[in-house]
Order: sequence, then C-alpha cells, then structure tokens
Amino acid sequence: MRNLSTAQSNILSLPYRSTHMRVLIDRGSSDWVDMSTLEGWNWIQGVEYADTQDNAVSTATIHLYTQQGEVIETTNVGLSLSPLVGGKINASGVVVDVGNPIKIDTATLSPEELPASGDWVNVFHGIIDEVEIGEDVLTVHARNNAGVLVDTFIESLNTYGTEAGRAVEDVIQDILTAHATSTTYLYSVNGDDSALPGSAFAGGDSPGFNIIPYSLEQTDIMSAIRQLAQLVGADITYKYHAATSAFHLQWLLPSRGKAAVGALTFSGQPSATQKVTINGVDQTAIASGAGANQFNIGADFYETAKNLTDCINASTSSLYGTCSAAVSSTGATAIVYVIWGTIGTAGNSITFTETMSNVAIDGGGVLGATVAGTAGPTSVNYTFGPEDYTAVQAATRTRYDVRNVLEGAFVKSGSDEIQTIKVLDTTSITNYGRRYAKITAGSTNQIDTVTEMIQLLIRVLSDLREPTLIHTLEVPYFWAAEPYDLYAFTANGVHYDSTQTLTLHEVRHRLSRDSAVTTLSCRSMQ
Repeated sequence: MRNLSTAQSNILSLPYRSTHMRVLIDRGSSDWVDMSTLEGWNWIQGVEYADTQDNAVSTATIHLYTQQGEVIETTNVGLSLSPLVGGKINASGVVVDVGNPIKIDTATLSPEELPASGDWVNVFHGIIDEVEIGEDVLTVHARNNAGVLVDTFIESLNTYGTEAGRAVEDVIQDILTAHATSTTYLYSVNGDDSALPGSAFAGGDSPGFNIIPYSLEQTDIMSAIRQLAQLVGADITYKYHAATSAFHLQWLLPSRGKAAVGALTFSGQPSATQKVTINGVDQTAIASGAGANQFNIGADFYETAKNLTDCINASTSSLYGTCSAAVSSTGATAIVYVIWGTIGTAGNSITFTETMSNVAIDGGGVLGATVAGTAGPTSVNYTFGPEDYTAVQAATRTRYDVRNVLEGAFVKSGSDEIQTIKVLDTTSITNYGRRYAKITAGSTNQIDTVTEMIQLLIRVLSDLREPTLIHTLEVPYFWAAEPYDLYAFTANGVHYDSTQTLTLHEVRHRLSRDSAVTTLSCRSMQ
C-alpha cells in the first residue's frame, strides 16, 4: 500500500471527504499541460484507472470535454482539444495525442477544502495509446510505462546467465539494459538512486536464485522478465516506489506461509540400528531387508540417504501423509530434506533428532532450522469497518482451484536424471479431500536443484491449499490501494460475522466531478 502521512490517514478515516483531480499531459520536452486549468477552463469530465495482479500494466481512461467557448461554422473562435484541430491550444504542440506522456494526480481533503500544491498525489503515470474523438468528449486511453516493455519486442536470440550462475535480478537488468528503448532499472523495495544501476536492487532483497546459461526466445520484454521472476513465485510490476518517491519497475515477492523444513547431512555411512526420529517415529537403519519405518544401508552414503528418503515417503511408513522428504547430493555430502506436511508454524515444534554416525542434523531437536514454518502475512495494511464499504457486488467462496498435494519433477543439474519431490498440506486434505497437481520443469528450465524445487512447491502450495473467497465491494475513493495489499474487513452481519483478512487482487477507481469511488476485488489470504 502507498505510504500514508498522518494527515492523509486522518483524512481517509473521515466519513465525508472531498476528492479533487487533475490530468497533466506532456506535449513535448516536459511541457506539462494541466487539463484542469488550461486557458482558464477545467476540461476534465472524469477519470478511471485500474491495477491488477494479473497484469503488470495498469490502465487509465480519461474523459475530456472536446471544446470550451463557442464554435461558429468552421471557424473555431472558441477552444478545441481535438488533435485534428489547430488553433490556440495546439499551436505549440498537440496536447491530447497518442504517444504523449500523461499523469493523473488527486487530492483527498476534508469537505469544502481546496488543494494546495503539497496536497496533490500522483496516482498514475503513463503514455497515451488511443484518443477517441467524440462530438462532445475526447476519451483518452493510456497505459502506465510498463506498457512500453510490453510493446518492445526482443527481435534476436540472446543467451543470458553464466555457468557459475548469475543472480536472477542481475539477468533481468541485463535484459532491460540490452533491449529497453529508454533507461530502465529494476528496483527492489529497499533499492534507491544513490549509485545506479547497482543501488536500484538492494542486496538484502535478493531472492538468492541464480540463472545458468539459457537462450532467450523472441518475445516482448515484459514477458521475458516476468517469466524469470515467476521461477521463484515473484512478480514484476510498475508501481510507486516509496524510497525514491517515483514510479518504477519493481520486483515483488508476496509474503506467503511456509512449511517447516529440516535437513540431515550425510558425510559417511551410519551403523545398523542407528536412527532418525521425526515426530516421535523412528526410522531405523539396518544392513538389509528393510521393512516399515526401516531403511537399508546402501553401497555408499548417497544411496543410504536416498533409502531414508524413500522410507519416509513410503505408504507403509508411520509418517506417510504427515510429511515428505527429498534427497540432494553435493558429491562430498548427501542431504535429506524433511518437509512438514502443513503450512504454518506447527512444524517448528515437531521432534527432529538423530543418533547416527557421520550424519549431522540442523536445528535444536525440532524441524524448521532449514526453513522456518510461517503462517503467512499477518501485518494488515488497512482495516475497513462495516460503515466504510458499500455495494458488495460479490462474495463467492470456491474450492475449484484447491490443490493440497503438489509433485515437482525436474532434471538434476549436471545430469539427465529426473528427480521428483512431493509436498502436502494435511489440514487442507482433511477439509477438502486429496487434490493433486504436478509441476514439471524440463531440461532447459532454471529449476534444477532440490532446494529450488522445494521452495517453488511450498510457495505454490501456500497459494492453492485453501478455497478462494472472492470479495468485491466499493469504498469511498482510496487512492493508496495497490494489488497484493492485505486488508481487514470487519463484520457487517450480512456477508460474514467475523473479520475477514483478504488480499487485494484488483483495484479500480472512478472519479467524476461529483463522485469518487474505489472498487476492491479481494481474495482470501493463503
């Protein structure tokens, strides 16, 4: 959500408030024309603008009166905005024309208060794509500056990434530098302008995901960079950047719930009868002939680690359906990752101990040292009371897309071997039945390690494990809203009787000379 000053927050809490709008258009060389005061007239009939998680490009539609003053026959003695009419307004450059930069500013104040210069907030910054010339109204369609990246096609095949692995954010910047038609930087939430380009993406915001060499196919820039972000469950969008007080292309990794993960590192062989204990269930090493809750000591420690993994995942295991396991080898060691079967903090208290020689366990006797289980986002950006929202257009709860057992298949780095990993959420399985999906990463995919696949599967599981509550309603104009915000809606006694915490999926604003409303389309938080 856009940051609010104390004064702005106080205004938004008022039951009645006034909203003012202005539209500025650059007719060339940063010659910004204010359409609310041009030649002493307010040309603005109304504006609409929207943003959604589904699209990195936000859109705006602006309705302007075609003319002011008086038109006599074919001689314009008044004032016309039409790009096809010369005269006083367009004498030094056509104002309303395709390709011109455009901004929307609003000021939300107490009733009867008029905006001062410091009250205006820039809520949209983009480029005019289309102008409809009506008899009385010009309708202007615009997209924000991410639209330029959608329109710019990468025409030649290129190779990106390095053998050692190059940070995904650096590869994205490489693509922008090589193909964007103007200087464009990818910002993280804590990035700044102090030493561009490096300072735009703060090191502490890195997802820690590296890209090995791959051939970038011919596509538009936005698709190319969003595909890279989606490898780690992230997104790229063009939005207001608080640290630099400007609109920028930004990396966005939504907060999600996580399952607790622990790790056993094999550097050699254990001995027979030694064991690992998970949630009070022993998995015991034996020389041969393993049965339920037992695993054979293999020809080498990697084979032993794999046997332990298979033991945990076996349907005959007492752990079946409560957790899952995956094995990875670095050559010098083999690592067994144990993934608890519920998203949330419960896994952090699950017993996780071992008595095996040549095996090290992380944590202090419980799962969660490799990845701590979390319940997901808890910091609500804004709370709407029952008197703050009206016109509930939809409140739908659906389980169609619920998935609570996810299997991931990938080709292991440096080999042709296909490895599969499974994660699950037992609470969701109990509530909605077992609902399976599979994610396959081909041989050219960047996901080629156990840890990368586990990370992706847990993020997808967090998104899909619960039914979606789709909630669409209207509130008085709320300019600070941004997709992925977390809102609380207190009960109104009609649609629900307890506070609902929902994530903003799409926001639409409609402003005219006598009204200003915002439509929020929210979905349940996972």
